Amino acid sequence: MAQAMQRRELLTLVAMCLGVMMTFLLITATISALSAVQADLHVSPSALIWIPSAYTLVVASLVLSAGTLGNLYGRKRMFRVGVVVMIAGGQLAATADTTATVITAQLVSGLGGALILPNSLAIPGSTFTDPHRRTEVITVWAASSGIGLAIVRPEPVPRPRADAAYRQPGA
Repeated sequence: MAQAMQRRELLTLVAMCLGVMMTFLLITATISALSAVQADLHVSPSALIWIPSAYTLVVASLVLSAGTLGNLYGRKRMFRVGVVVMIAGGQLAATADTTATVITAQLVSGLGGALILPNSLAIPGSTFTDPHRRTEVITVWAASSGIGLAIVRPEPVPRPRADAAYRQPGA
């Protein structure tokens, strides 16, 4: 019985960490993919800024309300709904052929991210009742969010021109 409970707690922690990691990963991945999106869809620079901003704006605007929804309708249920909504937004983005569709997909994904974030923290908080263990679990959860931000490899920085007109600053 104790081993089954430990396994269940571990699975809960892994699921919550993956959820928060994916929520933050989408921010970094979107920013890293901007030049490819711009090239594929011929997005104007003024519209391009809305692609990552749409996701972030929705998450930031709705995260507190999403936590309240978790309290009212169940944290696990709202976490699952968030995962489904985020996946739907990702599928919409993957099949998008216009800038408006990409931005709409980011808005949908942002709604999913807003549902995932507060509930992915509340679930371990209520699952792990020992204060010391809860502190350890929340530390792992917080580290997962940082990993989500850092995991995407940014596009390579263009190398400086090698012609004679180029000079390094301070040289």
